[in-house]
Amino acid sequence: MQYIWVTPDAAGVRAARGHAARTMDRLGVRDADREVLLVLVSELLTNAVMHGVPPITLAIGSRADGCRIEVSDASTTPPWLRTGDQASGGHGLHLVDRLATAWGTEPTTIGKFVWLELRGVLPRPTIEEWTPTRVITPPRIATPA
Repeated sequence: MQYIWVTPDAAGVRAARGHAARTMDRLGVRDADREVLLVLVSELLTNAVMHGVPPITLAIGSRADGCRIEVSDASTTPPWLRTGDQASGGHGLHLVDRLATAWGTEPTTIGKFVWLELRGVLPRPTIEEWTPTRVITPPRIATPA
């Protein structure tokens, strides 16, 4: 996974979202899934800008048939799902919780990273991509006469 620095403002979130879109295009993420992932990237980045501490980074990678997104910042306070009347905002993690296949947070030496995975968004390899270009025949073992 390649990490990029994100400036802690709206322009940084926009620029990182553009980077995310280009990365997803390069990975071959399906269009409808791409939009979902971009919303989730925006939510994680916005949380880091509003509640985290710089530096903020974004990483996007592929795993099997899915994508993994990681957003890190220097705050050690993990995000939490807000309920009821706790705030006028705070609903972004509910989107992450409902739309991501899995998500969580991990502490780091200087803060934390929040990750999410969305499976089933990458095209599966075709049979031609799995067919070996060279077949190796195992050696025959001589049997005693």
